[in-house]
Amino acid sequence: MAKYKKKTLTLILSMLVCAISFIIINLLNFDIPANGNRSGNGNLAFAGYPFAIVSAILIIVYGTKLNLCLLKSLNKLWGILFLIATVLIQVMLYIGFVNHFNDKIEYLGGGPENPNSFIVDMEWVNTYTNDMYFNVYSFCTVLVLPLIISSLIRLLKKT
Repeated sequence: MAKYKKKTLTLILSMLVCAISFIIINLLNFDIPANGNRSGNGNLAFAGYPFAIVSAILIIVYGTKLNLCLLKSLNKLWGILFLIATVLIQVMLYIGFVNHFNDKIEYLGGGPENPNSFIVDMEWVNTYTNDMYFNVYSFCTVLVLPLIISSLIRLLKKT
């Protein structure tokens, strides 16, 4: 297990940075003001985007590498079952993400095509929509993707 130490440590640190970035982005997300006026202040949450994106990429890369090492001992049947389970988890996460996204659009008064929407000022990336992209569903997707990728690679290598 000592040979996996560096990959495991990098993966754990990436997961920690990613989780903290997602939480900070959500905490800095502006709510719609009660009086309906738009905020022109910008948003510090944009500063968290690079940390969240880079750490998510590291999770996918190192998670896949580590899972490939751990999946070496699985036979094809277990690999297929593992792949099916992780894909089902991903489908459930996608459904939750879509519901969250649609609820947020409704909360903001519609998309940018609606002149009364809070999205109209800065299109889809603005002070009100940070949690549309950086939420628990997208974070869990980042955690599940290495499992799916490594399962597919392992199954393709065995055939």
